[in-house]
Amino acid sequence: MKQKYRSEETYKHYLAKRILNNWLSQSFIVREEENFIFFKPDLSVYTEDGLNSFYEVEYKNGMTGRKLNIMMYWAYINDIHIPVYEVSSDWILNQCRKPKKIICIKYQL
Repeated sequence: MKQKYRSEETYKHYLAKRILNNWLSQSFIVREEENFIFFKPDLSVYTEDGLNSFYEVEYKNGMTGRKLNIMMYWAYINDIHIPVYEVSSDWILNQCRKPKKIICIKYQL
């Protein structure tokens, strides 16, 4: 069987990211691991108007100050103001079905 996730990514993180992608894809256009030159968010969410938000799935390590600063710098040079949501993989995997509200930490870029 071929491995579908990166070797440095745990299966728990990979599965939680796929589930969150499925939930968000019902209302938005979602791209996984999209390269923004300086960083790769777990999920990039788009609406008809363009980029809407970033989602980071947290398993072992949460959002670091370094990564948040890189994202803020990118947002600054592109003159864009969007939120970054950090969602716990344990919380995602404990849901029986799509929740009405995603419990997360919000950072504003």
